[in-house]
Amino acid sequence: MNTEDILKFENNDGNEVHLVRDRLFWQAWEHSAFLFSKYFLKYQPHHKFIQKVAKDLVYLGFPKNVLSDLQLTSKQKGFVYEVIDDDHIVIRNVPNVDGYDEWKSGVLSIPKSTDQPKKESKSTPKEQKKEAKTSEYLLYRLVFDFTVYSSNLVPKINRIYRFPIGERLLNALVDVTEHVYLYINHVNKLDCDSLVQSLLRIRLDFRLLNELHQVSLNQWMFVNQKIEEILKIVSPESLRSRTQGVSNEESSILPATSGNG
Repeated sequence: MNTEDILKFENNDGNEVHLVRDRLFWQAWEHSAFLFSKYFLKYQPHHKFIQKVAKDLVYLGFPKNVLSDLQLTSKQKGFVYEVIDDDHIVIRNVPNVDGYDEWKSGVLSIPKSTDQPKKESKSTPKEQKKEAKTSEYLLYRLVFDFTVYSSNLVPKINRIYRFPIGERLLNALVDVTEHVYLYINHVNKLDCDSLVQSLLRIRLDFRLLNELHQVSLNQWMFVNQKIEEILKIVSPESLRSRTQGVSNEESSILPATSGNG
């Protein structure tokens, strides 16, 4: 569903909560997000500037498996839960409440994400070198901490799933960490496609474990958030902006690792 369609629903300021699907997640926008946070779950709201409509819009998101809880809550509160299609759900008869403008203003005060093109940095070569080193360290630290956290969840899952899923998950986590470590020490080049595939496999395995009630919703959401952060850092555009004008020797921030060749 595109932004214009969403705004048609939200401009009515009625007593409905519109939920729209975004791949594996669902979202509530604008007034629907406000009512959602009042009557259902208080997920962290965000905002971003949508260039197509030239507006700063607020939204919140949640995983698909929350829908069953929303349906139950709607029934308990006397709301009407209606599935329009695979991408659109409406919860009707939700009492409207005051405070939307104040709530939105509070969300807009949070530093925003935007889909507007970023201006090119005019930093000096010395500053670029420093930024590259910092970015590499942050990438390594993020991946390392993510691997430690995720690996600690594996021994807690049921033995039935520990070997077919858990063992595969551990291998993928180690592969990702090793890949990043060798990259920032300039032993190997970063294979973005391979790294992204490994991260997506890890995400899928954790999604399966959540559906099988082996990891909690909060654990699944935390893992998914960290994967998104890593994916943003290792995107080709991000890598080009960090390494432009910086030599291999200058950008290394960890002890050099010996390698063949």
